[in-house]
Amino acid sequence: MKPSILFFVPEHYENLVTKGVENMVFERNTNDFFKKVITVHPLCYKTRSMKLSDSFDLFEIGFDLVPNEKRNRLLIYLQLPVHFIRVIWRSVRLVKKFKIDLIRANDPYWMGFFAYIVSKICKTPFCVSIHADYEKRMQLDKNLTMCSVFGSYKLAKYLERFILSKAPLIMPIRQTLGLKAVANSADPEKVRIIPHGIDLSPFTLPPKHNIHSLFGLNPDSKIISFAGRFSKENYIYDIIETAQKLGQKRDDFIFVMTGGGKEEQKVKTIAEKDTFLKSHMWSGILNW
Repeated sequence: MKPSILFFVPEHYENLVTKGVENMVFERNTNDFFKKVITVHPLCYKTRSMKLSDSFDLFEIGFDLVPNEKRNRLLIYLQLPVHFIRVIWRSVRLVKKFKIDLIRANDPYWMGFFAYIVSKICKTPFCVSIHADYEKRMQLDKNLTMCSVFGSYKLAKYLERFILSKAPLIMPIRQTLGLKAVANSADPEKVRIIPHGIDLSPFTLPPKHNIHSLFGLNPDSKIISFAGRFSKENYIYDIIETAQKLGQKRDDFIFVMTGGGKEEQKVKTIAEKDTFLKSHMWSGILNW
């Protein structure tokens, strides 16, 4: 019989839709390996459940015990003790209802904390996946909250070390993150590198469009492209700096940027105000 899994994910479903990656939820089934995939978003503003398919159910647990339309931080903090109990109680019920065989936390902070507690109560094994260099993300974006505890990165560091020391399995997406996990109290014997997969088959196909012709570009122009989320942790402003420095040496190129995110408007403004960037970036930003 196929096993079932429960994910703790630090996200809001609307954010996934905004980013255009909501279909990535279905990739959690790993080529139909699991019978049932339950996803819990425990740090949302609204409590709701969604049945995405026969195999996929998503549950969001919100800070909505007190009306909080303006997302008042004080009201959120006041709800924290009760909210944590709600998350654990609801998750324990889900583990028992769907006969969950494995719990997976998508970060070693609050998600790891919930996975650890529910694992202890239900006697169900848990694991932690590491998808980013969280220390670097905190350096690049001081407003990042997913890896802070009550606004403190120092407390989050203590929590991270505790969770990594207790997790039976830790799955970083690359070797450098595995080394950092070990430096933060993970047992090296429990670390397994699980790289993000990339489907390279599209690169074997001929291009659908003549890009130079489609956008009226000089056929001799070199195209440098960026596709991804417009965020500081993706070094989005390094692209701007690279274009400016390259422009000091040559003029036969154009930068094409596609994606979206909270830094999108700022990048557009920078590109529009800079004479050189304006002529070397397609309409500032290209969105398809």
